[in-house]
Amino acid sequence: MLTIIHAFCKFSDIKVEVAHSAIRDPKDLYLLALADTIDADYIVSGDADLTDLNQHGHTKILKLADFKATMLK
Repeated sequence: MLTIIHAFCKFSDIKVEVAHSAIRDPKDLYLLALADTIDADYIVSGDADLTDLNQHGHTKILKLADFKATMLK
């Protein structure tokens, strides 16, 4: 799994000031803003405030088990 993570990880500064979302926890907005900044395909999280969104823009928000299953298809 670490090989996959290292192959697809990006380091970036957040450039998008505010992500627009109906998220329950505003403290998570920085993750959505980062996803917008780097044009992320996925956010992998165990935080229900994020995973309940399912998607932000084109970024899919998945639990780790669901992400693993997606990568193994």
